[in-house]
Amino acid sequence: RNQLKFFKLVFMRLQKLKFKEVVVLNRDSWNSMPVHDMHVDMNLIRCRKRLFGEVKDKRVLYIGFGEGANLLYLIKEGFVCSGTEIAKNRLKIVQEKIKKINKKVDLRLVDSNFLPFNDNSFDIVLAWQSIYYNNQLGYREILAEILRVIKPGGQFLCSTLSVKHSLCGERLSAHEFRPNIASQKNCIIYAFKNHQEIKKMFRKFKNVRIGYYSFSLFKTVDFHYVIFCQKPEIL
Repeated sequence: RNQLKFFKLVFMRLQKLKFKEVVVLNRDSWNSMPVHDMHVDMNLIRCRKRLFGEVKDKRVLYIGFGEGANLLYLIKEGFVCSGTEIAKNRLKIVQEKIKKINKKVDLRLVDSNFLPFNDNSFDIVLAWQSIYYNNQLGYREILAEILRVIKPGGQFLCSTLSVKHSLCGERLSAHEFRPNIASQKNCIIYAFKNHQEIKKMFRKFKNVRIGYYSFSLFKTVDFHYVIFCQKPEIL
């Protein structure tokens, strides 16, 4: 009973955090971490091949492109790409990488869940291991923004956390945690327990399909849900 009371108090405090304050906590952590070269995520490649057909002239928004490996893969595949990132150090390095391949890509530095693009701008929005750096209200807000910028009938693909993931460290509420990594100890992340919770959170989208990828290696457990859905023709 005392533990339940504690969780309720922490949850109330988390809800009072303004969305921008949560982004600032996460942004400062990522800005303080060195940028390393990363490989393209093979799970993303599998999703691209299975879920997206002809790419010619398709506009893609990549939310939280990080070190840029996945973004560069999409550019080389032929997508017309834009991207957002909260960490200035990562934005700068990815801009330099894009200059080398001589492609026009619209990259934006953001300081909130607001997406600085017009309504109905993109055929596809992609958020791979990014939007779960939020509290519950922030997660709802970013999904509302994604719905706004996708064209009617457009597609949204994301990977998001399960509570089984070893990244979920100190529990702050039923779904919110401090990451189990020292460099991210000031971040807040949001994780799902099951498909029902995902469907509830994504209820304004249509044709919601849920998969996952996972592995267990000694004390490390990776469990990400993969969600693929569409914006309704009429909201």
